[in-house]
Amino acid sequence: MKKELKILKVSDEALHTYKNDVKRNYDIDEDQARRKLTRNVMLVKEFKPRGIKRGLFSKTYSYGNLKITIRHGTVIRIENVKGDPEPWDFPKKRYIELNKLLGIKDCKFSSKSHYRHFKSKNIKTHIFKSVYGMMILIPLTTFSYIGYEQHLHKTEGNEDSIKESFYKKPRQIRIPSSENIVLRLFKKAQTNKEQQLKRHTEKIISAKLIKPKQSKKKHVKGGETGKHKVLKSKNKIYKQRKENKAPAAKKTIQVKLSAYIAHCQEGCTGITRTGVDVTQSIYYKGYRVIATDPSVIPLNSIVEVNIGGKTFKAIAIDTGGAIVGNKVDLLVATERDAINFGKQSGTISIIS
Repeated sequence: MKKELKILKVSDEALHTYKNDVKRNYDIDEDQARRKLTRNVMLVKEFKPRGIKRGLFSKTYSYGNLKITIRHGTVIRIENVKGDPEPWDFPKKRYIELNKLLGIKDCKFSSKSHYRHFKSKNIKTHIFKSVYGMMILIPLTTFSYIGYEQHLHKTEGNEDSIKESFYKKPRQIRIPSSENIVLRLFKKAQTNKEQQLKRHTEKIISAKLIKPKQSKKKHVKGGETGKHKVLKSKNKIYKQRKENKAPAAKKTIQVKLSAYIAHCQEGCTGITRTGVDVTQSIYYKGYRVIATDPSVIPLNSIVEVNIGGKTFKAIAIDTGGAIVGNKVDLLVATERDAINFGKQSGTISIIS
């Protein structure tokens, strides 16, 4: 029993924290603080042993929100943790019994509690503040009433004056437009974008089309065609052949176009189906390179591609496993170009 009731020592730092951070202990002396801390540690040992954390040279006892750290029988640190504590109960009978054994004067379960004294003190302060506030408000109300009575006395028999001063119609307040500023800016930006797109479309439509120059046909006497005409000069002899055959009609196919690159992680060698190395350029013989289904567009065919009003010539020298039917793959330089190109619809005219 003597060992159990041995009163703990407390350091100056821990005592200062106990006085300032723990409720109802701001005026406690060192002796009572030591006895209270001893009681709290004993309650944790008896009823909440899981609240004890053992360190290398010290132990920390969790008494509600209070963390009490003890080293060699001395309280070296006290921490009052904010928030709700972990719920746990201890017998009030044992709490009172320890207070008596340790000689603790202030007990929250006793009738002469410092807490009740503190609470009654707060009530007195609240009443004092209320009375003080009323003392300020009553004179203000009285002066307002006196001013009103004086005004009635001065304007007696003149109802228009009373109506003018007390019942005058207030000026109409202009309420600002409810339109949101952000919404107005968004509409302005959207309008500018639409106008820019419209100007760009008009520019494309009004652009001049570059047409190939048509050669002038020279007719031979007698309307005969298909004969050779020899033009002689001093140094050279030019031989021309004129044919009056109609040009063959181009075969036009509706296709779905996508893009691919020569370098990729799997399945790309940089060599086309016809054996052309396209790792250094996306052009072959001045034409763009495309991959097609040979059953639709034969290999080595020169075609004219039309996508969204843009026309260019290409050569079919590659194939692909996913390129079946009217699907066409266009060779591009980078992966970013392929992503930007996406999937588009267009037409292809087979030239030769």
